[in-house]
Amino acid sequence: MHLSFVLKKVIEYIYIRRVNFLLTLIVLIASLYVAAYALQTRAEADYYIYAARKRLTTTNILNVQMISNPMGDSSEEAERFEQFDAMLKERYRDRYGKFMHFEVNYLDDGKKIRIKTLYIDDSLLNLCDAGMDLSGLTEPPPEGMLTCYVGSDLAEQYKPGTLLTTEHIGTELYVKGALPEGAGWIPSMLLYTDHGEEILDNGIVTVMDENYFDTHIEFYGNTYSSLYFFYDTKEESDEMKLEIRELAEEQNLMCYLYTFDDMVATLKEERINVHRAINVLVMFALAVAGLSSLSAGLADVYSRHYELAVMYVNKVSSLDMLAMLLIENTIRMVIATGMAAFFFSRGLDALHARIYMEMVLPGLAFGMLIFMLAMTGIEFMTINRRKLLALIGGAKL
Repeated sequence: MHLSFVLKKVIEYIYIRRVNFLLTLIVLIASLYVAAYALQTRAEADYYIYAARKRLTTTNILNVQMISNPMGDSSEEAERFEQFDAMLKERYRDRYGKFMHFEVNYLDDGKKIRIKTLYIDDSLLNLCDAGMDLSGLTEPPPEGMLTCYVGSDLAEQYKPGTLLTTEHIGTELYVKGALPEGAGWIPSMLLYTDHGEEILDNGIVTVMDENYFDTHIEFYGNTYSSLYFFYDTKEESDEMKLEIRELAEEQNLMCYLYTFDDMVATLKEERINVHRAINVLVMFALAVAGLSSLSAGLADVYSRHYELAVMYVNKVSSLDMLAMLLIENTIRMVIATGMAAFFFSRGLDALHARIYMEMVLPGLAFGMLIFMLAMTGIEFMTINRRKLLALIGGAKL
């Protein structure tokens, strides 16, 4: 293969037939935009599952969501839940834990501030990938305090050694360090929410503060949807469901129990019609995008039959012609993918841009690579099978 000759012909073609090249490029950009829209719609429907699975360190978890009685006494219900919680701790020990996530008022040098704080039982510190090892939260802080990490956006304001005091219960938090940017956790209610993770950049993470429950027992209500158990096998999870339900019934409590696989199956079943409609849209958009791009590519090749005939007469090898088509298509695809990504993503907010970058663009780029190779192969076979006279089309050589 004569690489210098091939590159020279590619550059000459792009310059001489720049209008045709530009029109083909516009078709590709429009096709990619339509495909990106369809794939984005599909990705957004599944982002909840994707984000939760990515954030969890294991999907072998059982989630218990308590069902409150709106007509009952909340204090009396919380007392029964306290007994239920104690029984779960005794039976399952470090395989069980809970967390709560809510806005907390702090006093910082007498000034009141409000920061969303995540409280986690020691046994659940490895439930999620928070961007760093949270076991440091269990290391002894100064006496009478709790150790905490602040989010990356608060790192400059609250440096290691800073003390924060909760306004209502008086617990002091000792800032040990900062979480990395993008650190996160799953939401308090994992099922029936519109997102699969909570970003902690503007928050605080610490261990569970039992003073809340000692001061106001109703604070247990903040943990009703975030009780988690670790298990090893499906058989074990089924057995745990029966045991937990029996313990709840002993305290006259009601609850739902879901493994992560149960949650995924439930969501997919509830959204099956939506997914079918989206899948049809995706297939239609990809088919339109593929046919449009292929038609534009073939039309471009056919418009160059004189040049191709001259190359055949001058004994240009088939490998050189294949390389020329491959390089031209690569240039088109790279420019078109970049331009389509720019136009599509600039109107997205932070969450949807993240969905696009993580779930849509990689698949779209890979798909374009496969499509480019297939289109190059089709174009080359089309040229290679045509007779010389057909390529010449009556031209004088």
